[in-house]
Amino acid sequence: MTIEQILQEVALMPAPTRAYIAEKILEMIDAEEQINLSPEWISLIEKRVSDIDAGVVQMVKADDVMKQIWSEL
Repeated sequence: MTIEQILQEVALMPAPTRAYIAEKILEMIDAEEQINLSPEWISLIEKRVSDIDAGVVQMVKADDVMKQIWSEL
């Protein structure tokens, strides 16, 4: 998925979801200098990203996850 495709997807999301994503991205930028990940974590992250890119796993929309969580409470 390209950055442009990601931005197009995000643009279709409700405003609160876009705000949440923006907040998380800013947190990642701020934390980037502070976090020293172990080689094991880096390897796991790279594997998960690779699995997503290869279609091995499916992404689930945050709204769907939240609906499921609330329905199980």
